Amino acid sequence: CVDPLDAVVDRTFGNIQLLPDAVVNEVSIPFALGIANISMQYQPLCDMEVASRYMVCLEISIYNTDITTLDIRKGFINEATDSMSANFSPQISTNDNNDSFYFTGCVDLTEDMWLDLIRNPDVFYIRAGTDSGGSASIRSQLLTSFRNVPLSNDQVVEPFNSIDSDLSNGMASLFVQKGGTEVCFDVTLDGYNPDIGYVNRGLPDTNGVVVMDFSSTKVEGVDGKFMGCMQTEDELGLRISDVVELLSDGYLYYFTMHLADRPPAFFRTTRGQIPNPGF
Repeated sequence: CVDPLDAVVDRTFGNIQLLPDAVVNEVSIPFALGIANISMQYQPLCDMEVASRYMVCLEISIYNTDITTLDIRKGFINEATDSMSANFSPQISTNDNNDSFYFTGCVDLTEDMWLDLIRNPDVFYIRAGTDSGGSASIRSQLLTSFRNVPLSNDQVVEPFNSIDSDLSNGMASLFVQKGGTEVCFDVTLDGYNPDIGYVNRGLPDTNGVVVMDFSSTKVEGVDGKFMGCMQTEDELGLRISDVVELLSDGYLYYFTMHLADRPPAFFRTTRGQIPNPGF
């Protein structure tokens, strides 16, 4: 038991970028940009007859616009909803600078909502809006990316073979943008220069099917580097619902890098399982 005035931080979501092109089925605020940090906190109380306090705390800076409404809503990356989970709007004070906005504050949640937000961040988004001249907004899902997934030889599953050099290692990142209509990749490898980059669906220690081929993002003239964005439907051949599933159950997917697209070089690989973003 801790002092009631001391809050315990259970989980944080940092560097969340709110953008106009993330807005779905609403008018967006052109040129606006927001950066937010969220911390999920609780206060265990010593008096057992009093329930613990569960809070979501938000710090946000927004540029090129003023904001009059601010909340966290429940909805997937391709949805716009009125299901408000945390409303920070009553705490917004008058701002004399119409070109920027800064806010920090906390809202109490029920225990169930607090746990849902921690365990399922892909289902929640921050919405910052203005009523000036009609409602418009910018937004961001709490979870839109899997960053710095380790790539290593020891994750490879037969019949694939790890690459020749035991010193090879790397990192892979995946970012979902524009309401799920665009997926971006950033992969860096040392000691290995593959031509093929895939995201597969499969659990650790199993080989699964290819769901994304991002080989076209390979950076020419730079060994072991892939970087670029692809259209979800036109280039990756996926539905937005497939991207929603990826964000919801990232641990079911893994990166795999192949030396070439045909045997035997195809079987020389390195791999990185996406970690579970929840507990």
